[in-house]
Amino acid sequence: MKRNVLFLAVGLLALSGNVFADISETFTNTTPTTDFGFTDNFTLTSFDTNLGALTGITIDLVSTGTANVSVINISGSANTFSDATVSIPLTVSGPAGITPLVTITGDGPVAGTVGSGFGPYIFTGVPTTSSATENVDAGLFSEFESVGPVALNFSAAAETGTFGGSGTGVLFSGTGDISAVTSITYTYTPNTVTPEPALLGVVSLCLGGVVLFRRKSLKKS
Repeated sequence: MKRNVLFLAVGLLALSGNVFADISETFTNTTPTTDFGFTDNFTLTSFDTNLGALTGITIDLVSTGTANVSVINISGSANTFSDATVSIPLTVSGPAGITPLVTITGDGPVAGTVGSGFGPYIFTGVPTTSSATENVDAGLFSEFESVGPVALNFSAAAETGTFGGSGTGVLFSGTGDISAVTSITYTYTPNTVTPEPALLGVVSLCLGGVVLFRRKSLKKS
């Protein structure tokens, strides 16, 4: 009986070890809605090594935007076009060349006829949300540790796209607007571990039950 009680107590203590999990903290930057073809330089907080030892770093990019197909007819007469598409590449660059990349894709492929005149004839896209995550290699953690602010750059490149058509004098372009949220998440093992109160309560209750069970067993014997 003593051995069983001992094994049970040891098992509960081992279970309590699961309480000491890694901790995560996240810092974010929001790029306000603006036109394509721009950059946003900003900094986010580096990791304070006094808190503990890093076990992981992720950089997340979530962007919402609308890319619009624009077709301009400069011929003076109606012309047709087909398969017109547009997209806007978005990147975040950080220390050591870390570059999460997403692409906002516009409404398309679009086909139709543009009348005479200079236009443009804009085909409005649907708002699209895209995301990307970059896991930082452990060998690069020092680039994020107590080095002052971490410098990052969000870039929305000029739109790219293609179109085809049977007419002449038809030009393709695009417009768009983009907003983005860039985040750095640090996951680390704290130097001082503090168990979750709720889980510690469960462990304490179980250990109390072991003691009570042991006392009853002794009385019966």
